[in-house]
Amino acid sequence: SLQQKEFGDATTALATFRTALDRFAEHEPSRLSLEALLDDKALFADAAEALESVYRATNRSAELASLFERRVERAEGGDRIRMRLDLARVLEEMVGDARRAQRTLEAALREDPTDPDVLSEVERLAPTTDGWKDAEAALAEGLAKAESLSGTGRSELWAKLATWRRDRLADPRGAESAFVEALSTDSENGELLRQLEDLRRAPGRERELIETLRTRTKLEHDPSDRRALLKEAK
Repeated sequence: SLQQKEFGDATTALATFRTALDRFAEHEPSRLSLEALLDDKALFADAAEALESVYRATNRSAELASLFERRVERAEGGDRIRMRLDLARVLEEMVGDARRAQRTLEAALREDPTDPDVLSEVERLAPTTDGWKDAEAALAEGLAKAESLSGTGRSELWAKLATWRRDRLADPRGAESAFVEALSTDSENGELLRQLEDLRRAPGRERELIETLRTRTKLEHDPSDRRALLKEAK
């Protein structure tokens, strides 16, 4: 405290507080002093690193989650996504709040729908939290804002959104529109066309089905398969 207040040397004070907490993690005055140093932008990273160790050692789950939330606020780009993943793990494993963990991951999806770890964690949590609707909305919003996303990656993500809508939300119309978006980037993907075809086999969808069957004939290399598709379309 003398180093910080009398000599104006917050950096050295932080190191001394940290040493005190390494010896006795429950020392409240040192912990409170470190928490106050989080407001110093220049010292935030070091103070946060020290406090993370203290919170883990003393099982302060709520404080650890709050610390990670502050880290997320300060992070940018890919670091921000990594921080959200870390926060989600703390919320699920230490705080025991799977719904809040999923909301954290959904925020990451809205920022960057391409991160495979985020997608994997959302798919793991959604069945537990009954959170497929919110997950679908987050992925759709992320894809709508991802203007630079193109090529196979864009197609695969729209296809994933389509399967979520079809298999998890029983929304065939929504799934169909997502498959159409996927095909707009990867128009020669036979598997996507077949899944779109399955959706358009519902009663009353004959005109769209004919269009899909005709499109499939352009991709088939086997003459007999092409004839079968054209025959069905006719």
